Amino acid sequence: MFDKHREIVNSIENLTNEEREFLYSALNMHGHICDGMPMGYVAGLAALKALGTSRERNMDKFVIINVGDKHAAGCFADGVQFATGCTFGKGLMKKEAKGKWTFTLVDKVKEKAVKVKIRPELLQKAFKAPFITDYRIKGVKPT
Repeated sequence: MFDKHREIVNSIENLTNEEREFLYSALNMHGHICDGMPMGYVAGLAALKALGTSRERNMDKFVIINVGDKHAAGCFADGVQFATGCTFGKGLMKKEAKGKWTFTLVDKVKEKAVKVKIRPELLQKAFKAPFITDYRIKGVKPT
């Protein structure tokens, strides 16, 4: 499993070494390969870039995430946590179960925020991927 995760990470261009290591860790922690977690990870990186900031290491940022309670939404939230460093465990992520794939990243020091929304066509594409159609819809466990 870990070798497969390393292979996936190494196949992605335009990531810094740190972003690669966090993605590798995210894949290992998340426990299965799906569309939701990497989508959240990339969205989290985009939010950091938009704010001109880096992954949270202290307590200067927080995320309000608007995902619902379905499996893939939790996967998306895992990706956002890993990219931004704002986690539920540190109290830097709050969930508002609105069933959307959006989040707001707030930088308290810079007094700036950015809202990220996954485009509907990307969600539709993700839910038509083989992971969903060939396995999850048929009741096959994600691992």
